[in-house]
Amino acid sequence: MLSDKTVLITGGGGGLGEGIARVCHREGANVVVCDIKGHQAERVAGSLVDRALGLFCDVRNQSDLQSVASATLQRFASIDGLVNNAGSNCSARRILYQFLVCPS
Repeated sequence: MLSDKTVLITGGGGGLGEGIARVCHREGANVVVCDIKGHQAERVAGSLVDRALGLFCDVRNQSDLQSVASATLQRFASIDGLVNNAGSNCSARRILYQFLVCPS
């Protein structure tokens, strides 16, 4: 179902976000695991072996989100889904949409 899709998961370094990353990967997706605890994101991505990328990201910081989007596009060429799981009252979706769909 998710084969050849790329899913970006904020707050994916542990707990529910990690579980979501694992399920998406199992279903065939390329998975980008982002977390303010970058080492945790890298741990999760590393345990998935292939089709995974772990990155530091503070979703409250627009430049971090832009860096994540750029790294994702460079590695997988698209972002097909976003799981906005980070524990912050911030709209990563809005910022990523602006960066991907309406670049300046």
